[in-house]
Amino acid sequence: MGFVIKDMCILKKNLRVFVFVTIGVMVLGVLFVLSARYGNVADMLEEMQDEPLAQEFVLVGAVWMVLILPLAFLSIVVECFKQDTAAGFLKVRRSLPVSCVEVVGARYITTILLAAIGLTGSLFAGFMVSLASDFYSYPVICQFAVGMCSVIFLYNMAIFPFYYYFEDKKPDTILVMPLLAVYFCCMYYMIFGDGAENDTFLWRIMEKVSQWLTKYTFLLTILAVAGGGISFATSYLIEKKKGGKKNERAVL
Repeated sequence: MGFVIKDMCILKKNLRVFVFVTIGVMVLGVLFVLSARYGNVADMLEEMQDEPLAQEFVLVGAVWMVLILPLAFLSIVVECFKQDTAAGFLKVRRSLPVSCVEVVGARYITTILLAAIGLTGSLFAGFMVSLASDFYSYPVICQFAVGMCSVIFLYNMAIFPFYYYFEDKKPDTILVMPLLAVYFCCMYYMIFGDGAENDTFLWRIMEKVSQWLTKYTFLLTILAVAGGGISFATSYLIEKKKGGKKNERAVL
C-alpha cells in the first residue's frame, strides 16, 4: 500500500489536471445537452436533417470527445516510472525488504485506480450526452465507454513490461511508439491506398471502431483482465531477474 501512496504523491500534480479534465468533460456533457436542445448544436442538427451522415458524424464525434479524454489520462502513470528514475529509486527499491510482487503490484493497482476514475467521468459525461439525442442510448454509451477503457487499459498493460525491461531508457518513447506505428499505417493507407480516393475514410474508421467497441465490449473486458494478468506476471519476472531476488530472500 505504501508504494501506491508513493505513486499517488508522484502523480499529485497530474492528478489535479486529471480531475479537472474529468470534471470539465462532465460539464461539457451538460453544455452539449443544453446546446443540442436549445442552442447552436440544435440549429446545426436541424440544418443537417437532409444529411444523416453529417448529423451522425457530429453525434459520434461528440461521444468520442467526452468519453475518451478522461480515459486517455490513464497514460499519466508513465510519470511514476520517470520519477523513479530521476530520483534514483530503482536501486533503492531493490534494497528494501519487500517482495517483487508488492513492488510491481503497487504500480498495477495505481493504474487500475486511474482507470476507475477515468471510467467514472466518462460514464457521467456519456449520460449527459445521451440526454441530448436518441441516436445513442445510455446503455450503448456505457458499452462504448467500457470498451474504450478496456482498449486503453490493455494498451498500457502491453507496454508495462517494456518499462521494467528498459527501466530508465526513455519511457515516453515506449509509450508513443506503438501509437506512431498505427498513425503512420493510417497515413500510408490514406495517401497510397483506398483512403486517398475516399473522403469518408476517417468517418468510416470512427464508425467501424465504434461498432467494434459496442459489439465486443465483454470480450474486450475479458482481454483487458487477462492482459493485465499476463502483463503483471511478465513485469514481475523481469523485475525479479533484474535484482529482485534478494528482495524475495529478505522478505522470507
